[in-house]
Amino acid sequence: MNVEVGLPDGSTAAIKVVFNGADSPSVTFKAALEDWAKVQSGELPGPMAFMQGKLKIDGDMGFAMALGNLMA
Repeated sequence: MNVEVGLPDGSTAAIKVVFNGADSPSVTFKAALEDWAKVQSGELPGPMAFMQGKLKIDGDMGFAMALGNLMA
């Protein structure tokens, strides 16, 4: 899983989480830092952030949905 967080200065911070030694991420989440923090704190539910275009998901949507517990 990759997470790409847009920082206020326009740069991007990338985080890679590896499950069972998999080399290629199945899914990439992209969000602005403020939006990612809201999703992680539970202030903004992940599905709502996705529907509002604040959270973008590239890759295996089924896997992304299975990771829902990590998003809150």
